[in-house]
Amino acid sequence: MMKDDKFKEVIPEALVIGAGIAGMQAALDIADKGFKVHLVEKDPSIGGHMAQLDKTFPTLDCSACIITPKMVDTANHPNINLLTYSEVIHIEGEAGHFKVTVRKKPRYVDTTKCTACADCVAQCPVTLPNEFDMGLGKRKAIYIPFPQAVPLKYTIDRRGVPPCTATCPLHCNAQGYVALISQGKFKEALALVRQTLPFPGILAYACAHPCERECKRIEEDRPVSICDLKRFLIDHVEESEFIPVVGNADLRSLRVAIIGSGPSGLMAAYDLRQKGYSVTIFESRAKLGGLLTHGFPSYRLPRQVIEKDFSVIEKIGIEVRLNTEVGKDISPEAMLQSFDAIYIATGFSGAASICSAFKGLKMTPRPLPSPSRGEGEGGGLEMTRSGTIRVHPFTLETGLKGVFAGGDSVTGPGTIIDSMAHGRKAAISIDRYLRGEELSQGRESEGKQMSSLRSNLPDSKRGQREVLPDMVRPLKEGLTMEEAMEEAKRCLNCGGCSD
Repeated sequence: MMKDDKFKEVIPEALVIGAGIAGMQAALDIADKGFKVHLVEKDPSIGGHMAQLDKTFPTLDCSACIITPKMVDTANHPNINLLTYSEVIHIEGEAGHFKVTVRKKPRYVDTTKCTACADCVAQCPVTLPNEFDMGLGKRKAIYIPFPQAVPLKYTIDRRGVPPCTATCPLHCNAQGYVALISQGKFKEALALVRQTLPFPGILAYACAHPCERECKRIEEDRPVSICDLKRFLIDHVEESEFIPVVGNADLRSLRVAIIGSGPSGLMAAYDLRQKGYSVTIFESRAKLGGLLTHGFPSYRLPRQVIEKDFSVIEKIGIEVRLNTEVGKDISPEAMLQSFDAIYIATGFSGAASICSAFKGLKMTPRPLPSPSRGEGEGGGLEMTRSGTIRVHPFTLETGLKGVFAGGDSVTGPGTIIDSMAHGRKAAISIDRYLRGEELSQGRESEGKQMSSLRSNLPDSKRGQREVLPDMVRPLKEGLTMEEAMEEAKRCLNCGGCSD
């Protein structure tokens, strides 16, 4: 031994990467000699490609007859540590002293409780091509690769957020309710829609459906008619009376004023009331809705649909003051003294008048239960050159402490879905403000997002295949039950499990 050489004790363990027929045999041979073996396999089951074969060359012996006993022996050998659904991501060191980093992917199933009874498969609405059959067959999003899989435990296939959900400003689980419709589970589909959309009827009839532009199906022919499927649920599904859930009763003493009852104001009011706050809507006209009521013709957005959606406002306990114009019927000073936070959602046409009403005010609301770290500095409301209200881009807080603004009054004329998303963003900011929390932190995931699964189809072809929203022409006939199920089955379920 050279003087510079250092004696190192060899770690008597081996790592085998890949649990096909060769990997299993190597692991068994090493383990039989008394050494510890770590066998890493990237798929949910060991067996490799040989498990997919019917016969083996050159003897034409039954492939399963050869490999199945070895799979069982590998799983049961006391010296083999089986790491399925795992991948090696880094190796360092030298012979005898390797250090390996292995990433174990989540199965999203408690393997200690899974008995492979397959009851979950019957309930799963998501169907995907079966990789074990080279795409010739189908499987569910929760699956075992093949009947003889080792370990015989189910795995949920989650590939990421589908483009339709990511691009929706409110992140409605479009793939989820489309999958439920494809299986005839209409009530469950509508319940899923309601989890993110308290006003589903309005969006079913008058949404700009950005989800369809990003639909992965556009690579093959045309996008899934997601908005038409939502309308089918609204038109045909009879649901029990919807009873909203109100959150923390301790927050009821905190009061929030919403100026304007358009899409943004209504969404903010609903979300804040659901969190437990006392909410009052101030509307200058005789009816709720803003442009929803006064701007859309009834042949495009039926009045009965609007009225059904608006019924939730009374059910959840939101106070509404109609025919009340801020600056005329109630002063901004009185509102700042009476409410702990204010959200301005007057629309683009009302931005100038509300800024004029609040002009010169640098007051702050009455003291809060805990110190707030909002973005406003008490400088009053300011307008941009385009005639909108200037706000913080992430928190929507204005220069007046405790006063927020959003919707068309901030963005200019936009879509209903974007205005509602602003209302939800404002509700999150106001909730944080009243709790004395940081307003800006962790807001990156709100609003429209870019999915890693989105289509790379060129805009020239995308424009030929997508169906643009039309808010002027009368609506065509809605889908029948059979048409809805067939349309829903066109979904590629690109995100895997949609929960």
